[in-house]
Amino acid sequence: MACPEAELTRELYLRKDSEIPEGQGSIGVIFSDYYLERYPWYVMPFYGGWYGLKQAVQLGYMMVQALGMVVTNLFSTGGVSADVAGPIGIVHQAQKSNILSSGWMMALSFAGMLSINLAIMNVLPIPALDGGRAFFILLGGVVGQKRIEKFENYANYGGFIALIGLIVLISLRDIHRI
Repeated sequence: MACPEAELTRELYLRKDSEIPEGQGSIGVIFSDYYLERYPWYVMPFYGGWYGLKQAVQLGYMMVQALGMVVTNLFSTGGVSADVAGPIGIVHQAQKSNILSSGWMMALSFAGMLSINLAIMNVLPIPALDGGRAFFILLGGVVGQKRIEKFENYANYGGFIALIGLIVLISLRDIHRI
């Protein structure tokens, strides 16, 4: 058995397409970021659940980073990046990338990504969203619920109008871009 730290050196020659004999395919090594590993059926739900949880956390972390960059760019340049898209732009990119016609696994992965994105956006402390409601509940516990109630209603109306306006503006920009 070889030592894990041992380094193996091999010479490698890559054939060109013109060097492949007619009627034969090329055989070789492929470099991949992932590999498919099979386990017994009775442990697959546990491994699958753990893998899905890890992927969801990594994707959520990347989305929070991207959201931070969007906010940073908004305050530093005064505009939103061209990469930001609304529902129309998302569907357009999905169709353009053949995500929806690449099989049910790809469509399910895409739906999961959208769900994680919506969950992250929903917990932000923005009035009219769940995160805004949680913020006002915490603030009501500190200041007093009676004092906050009227302000919370106005903040939710304003937050709702701002969110609808933002959706309309981004959708119009998506339509113009398409």
